[in-house]
Amino acid sequence: MPEVAVQGFDPDCTVIYWNTASEKMYGYPKNEAMGKKLTELIVPCENKNDFLNIVGSMQKDRTYVSASENIFVTKKGEKIPVFSSYSAVQVPEDQFEIFSMEIDLTERKRMEQTLLEAKELSEASNNAKSTFLAGMSHEIRTPLNAIIGFSDLLIENFAGPLNDKQMKYAKNISISGKHLLGLINDILDLSKAEAGKMELQYEKVSAPLIVREIAEVMRPVASGRGITISTDIEHGAGIVEADSGKLKQILYNLIGNASKFSIDGGNITVRVRVVEEFMQFEVEDEGIGIKEEDLPKLFKPFSQVDGPTEIITEKKHEGTGLGLSLVKKLVELHGGNVWVKSEYGKYSIFGFSLPLQSPTELQLD
Repeated sequence: MPEVAVQGFDPDCTVIYWNTASEKMYGYPKNEAMGKKLTELIVPCENKNDFLNIVGSMQKDRTYVSASENIFVTKKGEKIPVFSSYSAVQVPEDQFEIFSMEIDLTERKRMEQTLLEAKELSEASNNAKSTFLAGMSHEIRTPLNAIIGFSDLLIENFAGPLNDKQMKYAKNISISGKHLLGLINDILDLSKAEAGKMELQYEKVSAPLIVREIAEVMRPVASGRGITISTDIEHGAGIVEADSGKLKQILYNLIGNASKFSIDGGNITVRVRVVEEFMQFEVEDEGIGIKEEDLPKLFKPFSQVDGPTEIITEKKHEGTGLGLSLVKKLVELHGGNVWVKSEYGKYSIFGFSLPLQSPTELQLD
């Protein structure tokens, strides 16, 4: 085993075996190591007691084995991380010898540190991005609200009647402004969630009441394409502790998404069930479905699967590509999970679960 350092030693720690890998790892030639105390060669002072405890345990129990990460020291005084294991070998005259084996973990530890630094850098960059987007969104929303407000005043003939062309332009300004405002609001919410600055206002809410309310609000929009929205609420489904505003936002996104991708004349079903300690919601549509290879894209920001096309840059359906990503963040903030089931060309089911009790209530229990 050329990469595994092996040493044999007596119960008094005197070296009786020293392989080539030990020479390479610790810098002591075999003739220099033999007959010396292992505690004088490679065991640092701060680890000496731990090492002697292992030897003592083996003296009491010859079947005792030990394996762990340790720090040993080379001839040059360099400390190296190793994974070491110890076992006893019976020899004549009721004596025994101990053999230790070490694998150098220096390269692995270096890789772990590199990955940790990369992770910290990525998180710092992500937080900086979220902070920037949150600040920028606030700055944009103020003038945008003015644009929407004044365009709506023009549409309502507040400044006098408009001709057909002027009315068309004013409506386009209002519609585009509201679409952009929706995008900015989604970015702001997503940035807050990613930066850990979004706080939930927990209260006891009726899941059936909220689901029926959202379904009723969404029906007029869906009916324009002959789409029906129905609810299937389990008899035992009742109260859940959640942020009612965020729960409504989740349902708006999922039902709106189902309506957008459903076929004309299709049906959307919103189900509510209690499963163990969770309230489970599902939104099923009779739509274009999702290809299996596209499923990983669904909950990524600015990504939108669009049937035969790929992402938002080539999409047919209007949307920001933020809805599902925001849904996932809001559900996870509640301590819940999201999932999706789909058969391409037939249906899609987007579901999520929320704990029946808020984390605070669970701790009190």
